[in-house]
Amino acid sequence: MEKAQKTALRKCRVQLVTDLQIKDVYDFIDKYQLLTPIMLEQLKAKESRPDQVRAFLDLLPRRGPKAFNTFLQILLESGHKTLADAILLEYQQTGANLAELTINPRAEVLQNGETQEMETEPSWTGIQETQGGSGKCAPSTNSGPNYVPPSSSSGSFPESLSSRASSASLNGPGYTGNMEEEYRMVSDPRGLLLIINNKKFTGDLETRDGTDVDRDNLKELFLKLGFGVEIRENLKAMEIIANLNYLSKHSQLKDVDSLAVAILTHGSDDLVFGVDCVQINVYDIYNIFTADNCPALRNKPKFFIVNACRGDSEDKGSLGHSNISKCAASVDVRPMAEEGSVCRIPNMQDFLIAYSTIPRHVSWRHKHDGSFFIQGFVKVFSENANSVDVLRMLVKVNNSVSKIDEYAGIQIPAPQVMLTKTWYLNPPSTPRDPTGAS
Repeated sequence: MEKAQKTALRKCRVQLVTDLQIKDVYDFIDKYQLLTPIMLEQLKAKESRPDQVRAFLDLLPRRGPKAFNTFLQILLESGHKTLADAILLEYQQTGANLAELTINPRAEVLQNGETQEMETEPSWTGIQETQGGSGKCAPSTNSGPNYVPPSSSSGSFPESLSSRASSASLNGPGYTGNMEEEYRMVSDPRGLLLIINNKKFTGDLETRDGTDVDRDNLKELFLKLGFGVEIRENLKAMEIIANLNYLSKHSQLKDVDSLAVAILTHGSDDLVFGVDCVQINVYDIYNIFTADNCPALRNKPKFFIVNACRGDSEDKGSLGHSNISKCAASVDVRPMAEEGSVCRIPNMQDFLIAYSTIPRHVSWRHKHDGSFFIQGFVKVFSENANSVDVLRMLVKVNNSVSKIDEYAGIQIPAPQVMLTKTWYLNPPSTPRDPTGAS
């Protein structure tokens, strides 16, 4: 077990001794072979529950490199999620890389305390799900945050969200199909989009009013562009990492020509926040999808839309008035010390990152109309995706957002480009109505 993992367990030892119901985890310890049968019997022979927990914690660090991940998984499956979150927070505060954790529970704890077994590769259900065979969408009954999506026999994105009924246009306006100079964009769906929408936070971070407008506008835009769309709401840091790790291994990636991930949350510098106020370095996120770690996306464009603050500096520009109450800024409450920064990773060919703002600056968001950046993004892409490549559209987004000057703060987005070819989205010639209407 690594030093950071041991440190996290040590700092949570008192809480574990106090709150861990060890009898509830014995079956899981046996299931995952975290201890040998003899060790397990020796634990059970201890007279009191606290003594059993202390003995277990003494053994755990010596149980190999996977013991920490396995223990967190056991806590989640046995109904000790609060303890798992506490350990995760201490682990993150050591500066460890959250993306290295591969917590992927095989069972979900239900409200009655029972567990529900998962499929090997469950289907995602976001805020919408397919209803019957009509292709129509209805509100999902399970839209809360999950470490792993609920089970399904399909193993793919819901049909209603994958634009399967759209007609593929091999040579739409702007797209020539020249694979030497352009990315291939003919799959149906054209690509997959995951939207992570964090609105309500614990601790000192404010509620991100207006983010649901951004979420809905992005969903509508990408459906029209022929993408399959999935949405995750209010995820903690570990849940973000777990969902992205799951996405990177999804079987449907090999069948699509691109991937997009939109992260709508609070941020600071090169960090984004889970709703538990735990930080994730954005380069740890990108690393999940590099060619080495996600072969299914090798040589395919990977588009990250990061709508979050990157600091607390406000670009006032030429002020029209000082009524800042019309805006809601994502305020940075936990700036990262420079010595804690993670170096940018190599192996990021074919990545395109659309940051909503420049480093060390806030990202402005209207409480009712949504963020400046997503407003400009949706407008430009809706009007130009048929004929203009993605990079030139992002320059148009820069122009559009920079002209929003009726508020106290102004803003300029900051694309980061590692593309090696021209990328036309080549939307379907007849975009499909997501409601199923003919």
